[in-house]
Amino acid sequence: MKTIWNKYKELIIIIVYVLILAAVFNFVIKPFTKSVNSKIEKVQEKTVDQERRMKKLNELAKLKEQFEMIQREKENIQILVSPNNLVALIEGIEKVAEETNNKVIISAEEKKKSENSKKEKEESLIANLPSENYLKMNILLSGSYNSIVDFIRKVENMRYWSDIISINISNKELSLTSRRSGSSPFISPGGASDEEEKFFETGDISSILEIVFYLK
Repeated sequence: MKTIWNKYKELIIIIVYVLILAAVFNFVIKPFTKSVNSKIEKVQEKTVDQERRMKKLNELAKLKEQFEMIQREKENIQILVSPNNLVALIEGIEKVAEETNNKVIISAEEKKKSENSKKEKEESLIANLPSENYLKMNILLSGSYNSIVDFIRKVENMRYWSDIISINISNKELSLTSRRSGSSPFISPGGASDEEEKFFETGDISSILEIVFYLK
């Protein structure tokens, strides 16, 4: 026995050492490594889940922001004038005039682009309007320069789709001088009416706007 031990002692020690290492690897290191890897995978899964949740939350936040923007812009979307809201349109213009301290006279005429003569189409801005159906309004204003500018700005920001095609401005002195002869662009042919004479005496500046409001 001793002879075998002495002869194979080193080999036996190596085999035992290898077996011990194998046992340590299989029963200690391998389970520990598996446990660590499992924990790492769980951490990675949680990280991925958190990233997905954060991405979804960000997407929801963007959707909410877009929805709120649409809600905010909904009131600013310009609409076409229908026969049912013509009165509301005129009342809205009169209200703007009142808010901006202007006196106003409104006359309206419904036209279609196809009804204009070829010459008128070529010479007028109306020829380039984006729609054939519109209501043209002549809006006569009397007030100060700032109040008229404020009126124009507010009318442009009304909810109805419109275009201002011409603006004429005259001071009070010029309007009063030319009103009796009818040479002013602000008064009716043949001279000013009593209403127009009183109208021009109310403000320092007079202005006539030609505005088209597009119809449904």
